[in-house]
Amino acid sequence: FGSATFGTFPFKVFLNITNIRTRQYIHRLGILSPLEGGSPFGVGFGADLFGASTFELDGRVTTFPSSNTVFESSSDTTTELSITYPVGNDTLFAKSAANYDAGTFNVISQTCFDVACDTKHEVTSAFLDSKVDRFQAGDFVRVTEAEFIERANDIYTEFNVPIQARVAIPMTGQSLDGDESPSEEQWCTVDPNCAPNPYEEPTASVKAGVIAGFTVGGVVLFLLVIGLGVHFNNKRQAKRYRNAFATRIAQTMSIRMPARQMNAKALANEFQRIDAQTSAGNSNRRASAVGKITKDGMWEFLSSG
Repeated sequence: FGSATFGTFPFKVFLNITNIRTRQYIHRLGILSPLEGGSPFGVGFGADLFGASTFELDGRVTTFPSSNTVFESSSDTTTELSITYPVGNDTLFAKSAANYDAGTFNVISQTCFDVACDTKHEVTSAFLDSKVDRFQAGDFVRVTEAEFIERANDIYTEFNVPIQARVAIPMTGQSLDGDESPSEEQWCTVDPNCAPNPYEEPTASVKAGVIAGFTVGGVVLFLLVIGLGVHFNNKRQAKRYRNAFATRIAQTMSIRMPARQMNAKALANEFQRIDAQTSAGNSNRRASAVGKITKDGMWEFLSSG
């Protein structure tokens, strides 16, 4: 809890902050002292803030508009979200629209004085028409739950706050001012656990015609690859046959004549001799045409040795 000055008169503030996963719940109980020369009674008010971390998980908190039972006006209620930014390891900075006057906005800074943030200083400036409209500054110290309730009741008594002007503590509902907290639908507009992820690509959809086109194209490509494979295999096989035929020609001719006597006429005569031998060797085999060797004749010649 803490002591603060609002305008020209002091008041006490009790602050409860709860973080659950990606959601943050802030409940602020304020107790104003009686006004000098005015009412002899003080008054209590509650304000609630609900926020969630961002998708970047960088310490920022997106906060719903605050509720405030003292200053809130139905005609001035804002729906603007605010964002709290961490500055270094010990300071928070925020700017938000205010609910008590149209066009008013708050600038808030909180600075911790130790690593555990057991003590901190808070400054809130409310601006209207480019001027400071209200100013609040105070120091806070961490207390236990029992101390929170005990000190709040003591201040109610000290500031002469009537029962009907007090905010009930501990809270009997989801907020100090009696309003409901954001609905799950509202939470899921900012909470990264259920809100749409702005960094996620939308689900792609492909029309049936496109799928059919890719399928047909894939089949055609597959058949083309098979055809090319058969074509190149036949070419390699023909080359092997030519090499084998040339080798056998050279072997048979080397028996009959030296290499320096080989010429085109000698090769042609040898070709005709092979054709005549392979055709005559099998009476069931049709004679080859002039200048050609049959497939069976070629096989017989290459297999002989």
